Amino acid sequence: MEGVEVSKGQGSRSDKQLNSENRDASMKEGGIVKRIILLAAVVAIVAATLAASSVWSIGSAQERAAGQTHICAPWSKAWDLSEGHWYFVWYRWCYDPALYDPYYESSWYIEESNWEWSEQANFCPESGTCTMSPGSTRMTTGTP
Repeated sequence: MEGVEVSKGQGSRSDKQLNSENRDASMKEGGIVKRIILLAAVVAIVAATLAASSVWSIGSAQERAAGQTHICAPWSKAWDLSEGHWYFVWYRWCYDPALYDPYYESSWYIEESNWEWSEQANFCPESGTCTMSPGSTRMTTGTP
């Protein structure tokens, strides 16, 4: 039987085919591992970037607050009556972040600005117009 080649049936595989399939399987496994490592690296970089940006923003907010003399709420009007007319004073609540904690009520103070006159006060809106002036009171019935 020397020199006689024994042919393999069509259903059997050659050594080359088996080696090729084993190599493909190991490359697929290696590809999965590489993808997992790449994904882990991307997640780590994103997490580090987010952490660094939040620390930076906290630091810059503290620097901005330290450079300001005070932090205030928006302006509001405080209404009152004088000599039969309405008037209002502009005011706002403020605190100094370098010295006080805004959590505590005692840290806040009122900053006032200009005052302005408004219209004459009507003390009887249901029955007509009742107005007051210094030294006199006047009432007019009917619609104002």
